Amino acid sequence: MKEKISTPEDAPLEDGQDLKALVEKSIRWSQVLHEQNKKILRRMTWMAVGSYIRLALFLIPLIVGIIFLPPLLKQAFGQYQSLFDDIGGSPFSALNQFLPTDDDGSASAPVSKEQIIDLLKSIQKE
Repeated sequence: MKEKISTPEDAPLEDGQDLKALVEKSIRWSQVLHEQNKKILRRMTWMAVGSYIRLALFLIPLIVGIIFLPPLLKQAFGQYQSLFDDIGGSPFSALNQFLPTDDDGSASAPVSKEQIIDLLKSIQKE
């Protein structure tokens, strides 16, 4: 068995001093706990502030992107579309001349793998 080491606080006190010492000890513990609680509360407050700052750092660029990105993309696609119009319509219009068509100009059948390979070989030769 372990022996309990006696400390001055554990020493038996006289009747009048016993109550006074317990009250003083209780007050000291209350003060220590109060200081710890203040530190914990301050730290939790800063943690909450940090959480809101991180949320703002995530949401602000997202919102700005949603507001300003669509007009920029329309402008960029408009510039590319003008390039494709100068070439002759769509970016794939050059391939349309090699695809089989019906009398009305619509595609007659799905393009087979062999037709695509032949098309790519003919383009490489040019």
